[in-house]
Amino acid sequence: MPLFSKKLTPTTITTNIEKAVSQEELDWALMYEICEVVNNSELGAKEARKLLQKKMLLPNSKTQVISLEILNALSENCRSKMQSQICAKTFGEDLEKLATRLTVEDEVHSRLHQCLQHWVSVYGQDPSAGAICRIHELVTHGTANTGRGAIRNPIPPAQQQQPVAPGPARGSHQPADILADVELAKNNAQLFSQTLSFTDPTN
Repeated sequence: MPLFSKKLTPTTITTNIEKAVSQEELDWALMYEICEVVNNSELGAKEARKLLQKKMLLPNSKTQVISLEILNALSENCRSKMQSQICAKTFGEDLEKLATRLTVEDEVHSRLHQCLQHWVSVYGQDPSAGAICRIHELVTHGTANTGRGAIRNPIPPAQQQQPVAPGPARGSHQPADILADVELAKNNAQLFSQTLSFTDPTN
């Protein structure tokens, strides 16, 4: 085992994320390119997560929402590569900061809830995913022992989907699983549709 971890040298992943979060709306073609590079690089997932982790805490709601969108797209399209990143300790700590921040806007809070719901459904059985499961519970119900006091606003019941609890065998879908699958399918279809519009049919 090496004494020192590999130092991350910025790549096109950093360049593209910086470009994506500086725009008014999410650039789907750029997000697809980020996913492609992450899938084909050794340290791309870590590079993307560390930068997006910083961006999601900036005091700008559009930057926060786009950062969460890209993180969620990476978890959908680079699932195995992003698993250790979504479950990373420092990432969980910063998710908690965002979840308990009193000044966060409703749009950011709602997007964070959707991301957490997806991450719990995908990575919830990983023993290291305790933080995201706990923060999901906190954001959904406002009931988690964080040591920071009460959360600003739990998600209203009308906007909630039931959290996906680890345990049932794959294939024995519960209602919450189905809702999460539908949301995932919608996101993937939208990403695929946007990608096709930028594809050269001659290649």
